[in-house]
Amino acid sequence: MGKQAALMQSHTAHDGHRHGCEQSVRCANQAHPRIQAAAAQCAARRIAGNWVFLYGGALLAAWDLFLDALMVGAGRWTWEVPGAHAPFTPDIPMSNPFGWLLAGMFITGLLNKVLPRERRKEGASLRAVDAYLLWTLFGGFVGNLFFFDRPGLALFATAVMGGLLTPYFFSSWLGSKE
Repeated sequence: MGKQAALMQSHTAHDGHRHGCEQSVRCANQAHPRIQAAAAQCAARRIAGNWVFLYGGALLAAWDLFLDALMVGAGRWTWEVPGAHAPFTPDIPMSNPFGWLLAGMFITGLLNKVLPRERRKEGASLRAVDAYLLWTLFGGFVGNLFFFDRPGLALFATAVMGGLLTPYFFSSWLGSKE
């Protein structure tokens, strides 16, 4: 009886540690959509020229691939999926990432028109945007791979978002102004 109680106690302690890690990863990817939209818009302005709305929308849809899987895995969201589903996520309908693409295109297009390009004589640093986008990519990968047992989605969504972010980071790190 004592050995069984010790095993249960050990298992509970492990679950508590795992739960804390899952909470940290979830926080990284549940950032408010306005913050994510602002980061997508900053990245899009840097490299997309007249196509800011398309690039920003694609970044928001890629972020949502991570977010929805984490929320479904945590039991926060559910869908009925009678037809096509998002890649590697049979519990998320394909209409969801497509909807995020359209909504993201609208949001980043609107932000691009409404917000001034420069608020000061010298442009603001994008280091915070860089850190935020890298953390989102890393958190989504780690969360889906290690905590929510979705290795296919972890690799797929990282490839999609990483592929979209690659031109931005090359432009940022190589010092291109526009």
